[in-house]
Amino acid sequence: MKHYHYIIAGAGCAGLSLAVHFADCARLRGKRVLVIDKDAKEENDRTWCFWETAPGLFEKIVHRRWEKVWFHDENGESSLLDIRPYTYKMVRSADFYHHARGIIRRHPNFTIRQLHIEKMWSEKDHAFVQAGGETIAADYIFSSIPIAPIEKQKGKHYLVQHFRSWAVQSGNPIFDPEAATLMDFRPLQQHGVSFIYTLPVSASEAIVEYTVFSVGPLPQSDYDLALQEHMEASFPGAIFTVAEETAGIIPMTNHRFAPHEGRIVFIGTAGGQTKPSTGYTFRFIQQHSRRLTDQLAANGHPYLGSRAGWKRFHFYDSVLLRMLSERSAIGAAVFSRMFTRNPAPRVFRFFDNMSSLREEVLLTMSLRKLRFFRAAWKELWLRIMG
Repeated sequence: MKHYHYIIAGAGCAGLSLAVHFADCARLRGKRVLVIDKDAKEENDRTWCFWETAPGLFEKIVHRRWEKVWFHDENGESSLLDIRPYTYKMVRSADFYHHARGIIRRHPNFTIRQLHIEKMWSEKDHAFVQAGGETIAADYIFSSIPIAPIEKQKGKHYLVQHFRSWAVQSGNPIFDPEAATLMDFRPLQQHGVSFIYTLPVSASEAIVEYTVFSVGPLPQSDYDLALQEHMEASFPGAIFTVAEETAGIIPMTNHRFAPHEGRIVFIGTAGGQTKPSTGYTFRFIQQHSRRLTDQLAANGHPYLGSRAGWKRFHFYDSVLLRMLSERSAIGAAVFSRMFTRNPAPRVFRFFDNMSSLREEVLLTMSLRKLRFFRAAWKELWLRIMG
């Protein structure tokens, strides 16, 4: 039976991010690492956006960056936000996969195999993967693949963020490449909390994405109709083609994810690294990967304690999820009031779970207070009774 120090199960964003962090850590260079995924991961199947105040580990493959973003509220009011010291960044998955695998292949202690994982389990001293008809052992497995389907927990909220995006090309300069549209709530809200992202790559190219927060996805025709209507309303008379289409579903839930099951440590969405109230994941994956790497290098095991303020931010997420669940108009107003009544960096720090108590009070006071405190009381009551 083959044995590795670490197995990374799943070579998507979480798995490859962790592998790159391992490769970047001098104290883990001698550890044998196996990365397994059933897919080759070569296509541009998604785009990740995030904000940072400094260059990150994947700065080389940032496809486009902006220091200004547009925000359009549900009433049609528009604001151009200067987000400095943050920069809003976009990474294409094809670039990410190629870059990460290139780094891994330069390290002889890494092995990449394309296998279908059939089973994972943990015993006292080792964890095991059954894949491609063979059993492989490791000291620890880091898995972005849940061992079992999520069983819903009483009193928790379960929404999904579902989206469809078009890579649009026009023969004319119809986009402003200096500013992305972070959120455009002008689309009708009949399907749930709905908005449009516009990420200009150049004056004639952009990624335009229709995103909805609700209990389940829509027929493809609904997304396409919303995107078509947006293009016609925002760029009247423009002639464009759709060069590429992508789609996805991201869970938005305050479900309490288990950080590990024995020697199987969960990463990515399976490890609770998706921000419950926004769906943003990329930055949280990088922070989690760094913490796991540092923990292994310093202590020889990957078991992490709770981060400072975790319970506080989990409560905020629960309150916001309740507000997003109640009515689409309320959900749209929550984000509109946050971004139009606060400096954008304050909102970003809050979404990154890095804001101060003072900033959180100011953000809270910018919302519709009665609705916020009603939702907060319901969540607090659930915690008292639960």
